[in-house]
Amino acid sequence: MDNYRPPTDFYFLRMAENQNIPTLKYCLNDAKAIAEIYKSQSGQMFGAVYPHILENPTRVEIMEAIEDIPASKSDIILLFLSGHGISRDGKFFFVPKDGQSNKKYTMLSEIDIQSLL
Repeated sequence: MDNYRPPTDFYFLRMAENQNIPTLKYCLNDAKAIAEIYKSQSGQMFGAVYPHILENPTRVEIMEAIEDIPASKSDIILLFLSGHGISRDGKFFFVPKDGQSNKKYTMLSEIDIQSLL
């Protein structure tokens, strides 16, 4: 049992956007704290834990980071969005560093994220 390694790896992508919204000063700290909790489970609950943080990312940086996750079908991917989001026409949008709340195409929708996974 000493050589046991859980078969599932865990990819944790943290996106913390607080540059444009000063009142959201804890986004980055929250993301880091949660990452530490998951990192402590490497080799225990998960095979390996791969945390990655994007601090104040642009829309393109977020999409590239999601697309570049080398996970297999048995792995777990957790996307932790910490920042500002809005609801428009019944859909959720995450507002990245370069996002403009009056222009949907500058934000990141749940459909954008799902299409990359």
